[in-house]
Amino acid sequence: MKRNRVVAMLAAATLTMGTAFPAYAMDANQFKDVPKSENFFKYVEDVKDLGIMDGEKSDEFGVEVAVTRGDVVSYLYKTVASPDVQGDSKFEDARNTEYANAAAWAEKIGLFDGLKSDFFKDGKFDGEKEITRAEFSQFITNLASKALKVDTSKGAAENLDEFKDKDDVASEYEASVKWVVGNKLMSEEEADKFLPNEAADKLDVAQAISVVLGMVEDDDVVIAGDVVADKNEGTSKPNNNTNKPSKEESNHEDGKEESKHEHTWKDITKEVFHPAEGHYVSIEKTPAWDEEKPVRAEMGHSEWRIDKEAYDEVIQHPEEGHYEKVEISPEEGHFETIHHEEEGHYENGKLLEEEKGHYEEVVITPGWTENKYVVDKPAWTEEVVHPAETKQEWVVDKPAWTETIAKYKCVCNGCHAEFASDEEWAAHDKAAAMNGDFSHGSYTNVPYYETVEHPEEGHYETVVVKPSWTETVEHPEEGHYEKIEHPAVTEQKWVVDKPAVYEQVWVVDKPAWDEEVWVVDKEAVYEDKWIVDKEAWEETIHHKEEGHWEWVVDQEAITEIIHHEAVMQEIFVVDKKAWTETVVVGRECTSCGSKETFNK
Repeated sequence: MKRNRVVAMLAAATLTMGTAFPAYAMDANQFKDVPKSENFFKYVEDVKDLGIMDGEKSDEFGVEVAVTRGDVVSYLYKTVASPDVQGDSKFEDARNTEYANAAAWAEKIGLFDGLKSDFFKDGKFDGEKEITRAEFSQFITNLASKALKVDTSKGAAENLDEFKDKDDVASEYEASVKWVVGNKLMSEEEADKFLPNEAADKLDVAQAISVVLGMVEDDDVVIAGDVVADKNEGTSKPNNNTNKPSKEESNHEDGKEESKHEHTWKDITKEVFHPAEGHYVSIEKTPAWDEEKPVRAEMGHSEWRIDKEAYDEVIQHPEEGHYEKVEISPEEGHFETIHHEEEGHYENGKLLEEEKGHYEEVVITPGWTENKYVVDKPAWTEEVVHPAETKQEWVVDKPAWTETIAKYKCVCNGCHAEFASDEEWAAHDKAAAMNGDFSHGSYTNVPYYETVEHPEEGHYETVVVKPSWTETVEHPEEGHYEKIEHPAVTEQKWVVDKPAVYEQVWVVDKPAWDEEVWVVDKEAVYEDKWIVDKEAWEETIHHKEEGHWEWVVDQEAITEIIHHEAVMQEIFVVDKKAWTETVVVGRECTSCGSKETFNK
């Protein structure tokens, strides 16, 4: 398994690199939140020793710390040894960041394939946004299949029925979540729940990377451990057409002569990855410092200090009272007799002359015209069926993607001219040979890459905006107005021409009477007089003394100065970035298909 091979490489690196390697090695008790007794210790140990992930603090890994998009692409980029990347990320907000190369690499290998169409909004990468467990499942599955050559069709769970929240898994991520669950790349956060929409944490990432590295079987795959182990090895040299083929790997059988056939050989090439080269330097991680450590605490006692002595305060209170009006001299006057005449009124007595008059016809209500409404059809209810409303909506069958296409160009070994095809080089060689120059008889296939931007693919579907519905319509009654003429209403009314004459008779209502009335000759005289409600009094208030407590030192504290030396750390400095070399490993006849492999 690749994980075991990585561990073996790390052990070898310890022997060949001396004291430089422990800069990455994880101590068994380094992180207090990763005890060695826990099952997940080995996952954290792997990613720490490979330099993929580190702790939040010197003594804390941060197993429950949520990871962001920028974190994830950085961790996965380091998993494949941080290869050199040509060009920038298409996301402007990912450029000039610490994860800029990682984001550009992720785009080129297809790490973002299969994500929901709204994962990237407004053309932004949003590197500080937390990533969910379902989204990370898609990331790690893409890494395994596209970069580590792991067969992700194996080991996937048949279904997600064991999880109560299975319906929360988006259809886009269902396949990757099944693969993650089946291969135990992440643990359950809660019993019977996967929590697909909760943020993934550092332990989720560490476990997934460690388990996936254990699945790698292809020796051509370069991962973080290979860089650590191989950084002191020499640089491999490319083969050329003069290398001799090995008997064991040749297609010749039992050393027999092949039938006379003039082969047209074509180089077989292989991409060889060269890890980064560099050296280790010591840096000061923590400067030296002096610590003042107490040996004996200060000793003493508290004493009361008087700020103001106790005293008595005498307060003189004035008398309290109110004013009242007091009569000084009484009112003076006399009584007078006033005579009141009798009171009464006149009434009709004997009829002297009868009333005279006549009757007249008087209009009580004038004649009028009425507009009367006549119902032709009573009100009724109608059921109206409305058809459904639809629209054409674009459905993405396949999101836009970027494809890197490997192509080859022929480079003449004689003059280093470049040609797009074998035929162009052959014409070049023939022309040179006809001029007597035979140094152009061989060429090297040099790979180069073209990036093709494919637009998204999809189709239009008819989407129901509003389903068909039945409307109940209430129709009002129907009718018309008719004019009806109403005649005036009259009556016979008596009109007085000359009123009746009566004898007027006086009726006494109240007889005449005399009244005694008091007449004031001189008003009474009053003055405001002070009435005492409470006599003046004297009050004595006692004030307590005021003060504070003070600390009195009996023995001074004793301290000692402890000097701590600076803490140094070994870090790896890259002198030369990792690069890819095209090496000729054999040749193949383009006519008969015979193959020969050169000695390695």
